[in-house]
Amino acid sequence: MLPCDAATNIPKLIDWDGWHLGVGVWDLAYMMAAQWDRGVRQRFEMPLLDRYHAALTASGVTGYSREALQEDYRLAVLLHMRTPIARFAKSMSAYVWWPQLTRVEHAVEDLRCLDLLA
Repeated sequence: MLPCDAATNIPKLIDWDGWHLGVGVWDLAYMMAAQWDRGVRQRFEMPLLDRYHAALTASGVTGYSREALQEDYRLAVLLHMRTPIARFAKSMSAYVWWPQLTRVEHAVEDLRCLDLLA
């Protein structure tokens, strides 16, 4: 998108591919759990979720605790198990879905996401 105000002169790129209404941490879960290797995710995951929550709070969001965000994140990670499975079902290359499956599986394990099913 190009700005109407030429003074700002900063174009913006908006990714509308696969947009949907849902939990705000869905995209964060996709980025961190499906795209980052375990070591990178473990290093940056909690600090980034802390910053995300702080930004929400600074923007006026109330009644959404850091603990609630964590539970939403865990659920989003668990639901992202469907992402590589869906890519497999669409006959996408194993070079795409296999690493994602492995990464999400590690995140599910590390975050104890299966406990949400109990």
